[in-house]
Amino acid sequence: MRKGVLRAFALTASLAVIAAACGDDSSGDGSAGPASGATASASAATGSASTSSTAAVPVKGGTLVVGTYSEAPGLDPITTSGAGTTYGMELAAIYDRLILWDPIANKYEPRLAESFTNNPDFTEWTLKLRAGVKFGDGNPYDAEAVKFNLDRHKASNAVLRGPLGNLKEVAVVDPLTVKITLTDSWPGFLSLLAASPGMIASPAVIKAQDKNFPLNPAGAGAGPFQFDALKPKEALTLKKNPAYWGGEVYLDGLKFVFLGGAQASLDALKTGSIDVTFLREAAVIDEAKKAGFKGLSNIQNLGEMILINAGVEVTCTGGKPEPTCVGQADATKIATKTPGSNLKVRQAIAAAIDITVLDQRANGGKGIPATSLYDTAFPWNPKVSLPKADPAKAKQLVTEAKAAGWDGKIRLSCTNTPQRQGTAITVQTQLTAAGFEVDMSRSNLDVNQVIADVITNKNYDLACWGASATPDDYAYVQLDSLFRSTSGSNRTGYKSTAMDAALAEAKKASTNDAKTAAYKKIADLIVADAPVAPIAHAEEYVTYSAKIVGARPTAAGTLDFAKAFKKTS
Repeated sequence: MRKGVLRAFALTASLAVIAAACGDDSSGDGSAGPASGATASASAATGSASTSSTAAVPVKGGTLVVGTYSEAPGLDPITTSGAGTTYGMELAAIYDRLILWDPIANKYEPRLAESFTNNPDFTEWTLKLRAGVKFGDGNPYDAEAVKFNLDRHKASNAVLRGPLGNLKEVAVVDPLTVKITLTDSWPGFLSLLAASPGMIASPAVIKAQDKNFPLNPAGAGAGPFQFDALKPKEALTLKKNPAYWGGEVYLDGLKFVFLGGAQASLDALKTGSIDVTFLREAAVIDEAKKAGFKGLSNIQNLGEMILINAGVEVTCTGGKPEPTCVGQADATKIATKTPGSNLKVRQAIAAAIDITVLDQRANGGKGIPATSLYDTAFPWNPKVSLPKADPAKAKQLVTEAKAAGWDGKIRLSCTNTPQRQGTAITVQTQLTAAGFEVDMSRSNLDVNQVIADVITNKNYDLACWGASATPDDYAYVQLDSLFRSTSGSNRTGYKSTAMDAALAEAKKASTNDAKTAAYKKIADLIVADAPVAPIAHAEEYVTYSAKIVGARPTAAGTLDFAKAFKKTS
């Protein structure tokens, strides 16, 4: 293993919530990921918390209140990547995961899959499921359920449907054995099962609830908590699962609330009205650390960026979306015409944005400006520097694009958090100086409205966006989703055969040197083609009251609350 990249702040063993640890590559052969033919098996204590010998005796009862990054619009795993920014903690509490990523040990471990094996070329993966596990509705958690869910993910408009295209076949070998055949070699495949595709829901509940399933998944999960109620603009409440496969759940329940932003969440943590919160605004994270709040720190590569619509493809229905589909037959697929369809416009955007100035105005200088595509903690960092701001070059490119017929106008969709508002105003100022005319009418939206602009309506020019390109094999999943030409989750319409080849190389890489080489090619192409304008690597900080014990760090800035409890003193 490469050196660990979990960043922890002033953690103490007595809290036993997060432990900072690093692992070194002891094999000496540059290998990464499970060895060929490797088998991993779960112990009976897989669901136990990361506790030390000095941990407090578990306290039973009570409800933890968790401040979230955004409000969950629904609880269907196909609607999220499973990251902390997109209600991954909430869904993991309900559904659990087939595979768990352990950022302390830098490895994948079995969870509801009792073991996993792969063939020598990483094209076949076999999962053995735990015996006797049932969903909340009483139906068995079995191979048929896993197949149903993975097939559904692949066939639907799932957030991760791009990487899910790598699933060639999901076959039921016996009631507790699933064999997954991939289109080609993928040593890091387990990263997908540690994300939302590994959150398996009861097929019976999905079928019975149909379109209402996202709002009422009662009985659908096999996680430590069960769905209780989802009240928009108020709270999501969960109750403990008395039949949880991992043993006794100490808490009576969890309550997830969205308080409107990072500052409000930190203020609520300070007063004790919430117990845990997810922070992603650099200035507020700095304030939390200075106030002595401990937590899990995770650096997301490409965590802050300006997404550029290079001509995303739309499917016409009833002449909409307009004007692209006016007069077109239903089901016609057309690439939209946008300012970003022009390479010079994209390059001008990248050249105009001064990320150091932007960090000062949006984060008070507390962020991590993206001077390179990957943060220094990324284990396969090829150290490709991003070009510095060049206002003169930006002006020249704008002039050339206008001479070719572009009117200079461009729209910006952005969220209404203080950090993103600072980003929006700064980007507008810098683009205007380069000769752009920026439409800011959709620059003060809530998170779900921006998601609708980009994902649902596919009607935007520029958008404040972020990725969860984590410092592990899940980074490939995020990059493939964003940049592969044929990815179902390509949000920009950017198409490049060279990028497709580089992504395929990253997927197949089984050594550290091979991964570094592939990620260099990806970085070089992003510099040249500007499908996005990187702004910063985002720190995500999951912080909590000193009374919280036993919450365990997992993938993409999330915590597992299966064995968490709250000390009374």
